Amino acid sequence: MRGVPFYRLFGPIEVVRDGRPVALGGPKQRAVLAALLLDAGRVVSVDRLADAVWGDEHPPSMLSSLHAHISNLRRLLRDDERATSPIVRRNPGYVADVAPDDLDLRLFERECDRARAAADAADWPATVEAADRAVALRRGPLLAEFADEPWVRAAATSLDERWAQCEQHAVTGLLGIGRVTAAVVRSRELLLATPLVERACWLHMIALYRAGRAAEALEVFREQARRMDEELGLEVGPALRELQGAILRQDGGLDSWPAAPAHAGPAGAAAARGAARAAPPGAV
Repeated sequence: MRGVPFYRLFGPIEVVRDGRPVALGGPKQRAVLAALLLDAGRVVSVDRLADAVWGDEHPPSMLSSLHAHISNLRRLLRDDERATSPIVRRNPGYVADVAPDDLDLRLFERECDRARAAADAADWPATVEAADRAVALRRGPLLAEFADEPWVRAAATSLDERWAQCEQHAVTGLLGIGRVTAAVVRSRELLLATPLVERACWLHMIALYRAGRAAEALEVFREQARRMDEELGLEVGPALRELQGAILRQDGGLDSWPAAPAHAGPAGAAAARGAARAAPPGAV
């Protein structure tokens, strides 16, 4: 009796059953499964599946080839416990009927949602725990072997944004529970990944300040101002300038942030007097 498969879309597409990877066949068959799983629970039309496999030039044998790939995948992924396949025919195409707990993408999205909810409630330990679980699931680029395909790029961009927001909550949570060194490391990685996102810069600056590295925090501000000017022709926003001033004043309010839910920013914490004027840009 074979167990229920677990599907991984981060990194190369992978299906694991009973602790062992399932042989999924060649690139075209893997592309069919990838396209179905990317929209798991929703109908993917035959035309969209064909685009994922052959691009704009569909061969005359497209339908027969596609049906063969679907048939093979149904056989490979059959759930013996329920005597069913997760791939179901539903006009005008097919749907991957996969439980959220069996797909890393859905688990990642769920943990990101949990991190945000915990941050909104100022439950900083739960914030960090949920963010850590989300990061553990993100073992590589979304569908790495198809990363250059247009149908993957849009989804990957959206997930990268969700990861960045989740990491912002994580840094806030780490500061909230006093793990300042970890916050410095994590905020540095976030800023390197999203160098033009002012909230990432804000978080890295305050983490450095809280670690007793005010001079480095001010240097990060100067570097951000240079980057914004050279790459976007823009000045840094008022929140970063307010934070720069608070650091120069060694405002005690920065030491008590975050004392309120992350979506309120420092302005929600009566104790964070200086930080109230330097709420992180893009706070949610």
